[in-house]
Order: sequence, then structure tokens, then C-alpha cells
Amino acid sequence: LCVGYLKRDWETLLAAYSSLRLQTNLKLVGGTGKVDLPESAQAQKIECLPYVPINQLKEIIARASLVALPLPYQLYSFGQMTLLQAMAMGKAVIVSNVPGIADYVQDGKNAILVRPYDYLEMRDKMEYWLTHPQERKTIGMEARKSIEEKFNEKNMAEGIFGSCMELLGYQSEKKTTVSCPGVVKIQSSKSEVDCDN
Repeated sequence: LCVGYLKRDWETLLAAYSSLRLQTNLKLVGGTGKVDLPESAQAQKIECLPYVPINQLKEIIARASLVALPLPYQLYSFGQMTLLQAMAMGKAVIVSNVPGIADYVQDGKNAILVRPYDYLEMRDKMEYWLTHPQERKTIGMEARKSIEEKFNEKNMAEGIFGSCMELLGYQSEKKTTVSCPGVVKIQSSKSEVDCDN
């Protein structure tokens, strides 16, 4: 399975898939109209889907044996939502080793990194993880654990809040109250921002 509506390296993924030495299906969510399917026997096992609603996407991810996330090399962040969605659902993800992914992945522990644009490495990793279901399950469990313990909304909100308070000059561990008209009230264990609505 590969999910992505923007900035996916479809070419590398399709080259890797076309050269697989085993038989498996490939589902491309978001690939409709963006992918030139290869002329090979494997191409008959590729299904391209357009945009799908989130509930349907969750069902598709849940049924996948493996998730591939081929990303082009860029210095800005993208692809994290797809990565984190799959990890949250306990899936092993093969993902390109690009700067925007580095903070989320421990290679071989909670996901599998491959060099960008290297279709042979991607093929080899796809073959290995498709034929090692127990190890794939272990990586999926670690991926889920990463989301539960670290990459969750609560930690993200606290991190943003802490950064904002630091920028405002509130670095004390004491409870702090800040007034800012027109903004809702925000609370934290360290600080409180009391704002008029």
C-alpha cells in the first residue's frame, strides 16, 4: 500500500514493485491520474484509487500487509501525516530517508528507511518484510508504541505551548497567567494563559 496525494516518488516505487521476485498486489491511494503504470505482468496487480474519505482510508490501511512511503528528497517537511497514520495503526512502513522523516523513525525499530530514489533497495526491503510476517508485526507494534508514547496530539500541543511561552519570555516552572484579548483560554501544568474570547 502507498498513500499520498502530493509529493510521492511513484517512479521509484513502481520500479521496485515491477522488479519484485514475488507476487503481491499494490494499492496506490491518491495515484489516480498521477501514475504511469509499467508495462509488465505485475502492473495487472496494481490498483489506483483517487482521494478516499478518512474512514475508508483507515480500512484500507488496516488491510495492508505493508506500507511504502517513497518520498522525493526535499529539505522541507512533508509525508509525516501518512507515516504517522500508518504507524498509529500498527503497520510496518518502508519510508525514504529524507530530512522531514528523521525525527520520527528509528530504522529497523519502528519503521524501515531506504535511500531516496533507490528502487533496488526498496525492492529488497519490500521482499524481506513481505516474507517475514513476525518481524513485520514486531515493527508495527513498535510503531504504534511510538505514537502512543511520543508522537501524539497531547505531546505536540504541549510542545507548541511550551515554545510559545518561551518566546513570550515565560520560562519559569511556576504557574503563569497571560492576558491576550480575543483568544481562548489555554491551560498547562506549568502555565496558564487567560484570554478573553
